[in-house]
Amino acid sequence: VTAEGNLVVTTSADGTLTLWNLESGTPFERTVKSPGNIDDLWISSRSDTVIVHAGQWLQSLFMYPVGLAPQATRLLSGSPSAVQPAAVGKSVFVLLHAYSSRPIVKEFQFDVVDEALLDAVPAELEQTWQARLALTLNAAGELEPL
Repeated sequence: VTAEGNLVVTTSADGTLTLWNLESGTPFERTVKSPGNIDDLWISSRSDTVIVHAGQWLQSLFMYPVGLAPQATRLLSGSPSAVQPAAVGKSVFVLLHAYSSRPIVKEFQFDVVDEALLDAVPAELEQTWQARLALTLNAAGELEPL
């Protein structure tokens, strides 16, 4: 629920995230599909960003007047032990290796590009990333080895 108490984000069994107007009881038109099974989600204190933790995926969504839209998606090397978003929703702190003698906390910023951007049509990008990661997504949005 947003800080104002007038909007809420829900998830369905298939990983679809929907923004709802609580005053009218109606969903907004635009929904987003999560990249995996949702572990948790948070709405920023400014009520404009939703952070989603889904297994080893982190996703930042923006709330528009028509619904939700993806801003950034990050694939981690493994599922984190804990995730804590920053208050304004531009970054998250991730606890990695919690059960080792050297736990690691790493900050991921959604508004900073740390890799070179690829310029291609979506089908080419999909093939490029599948080859780089040796992974693909099944119909449920779960990772599968190639």
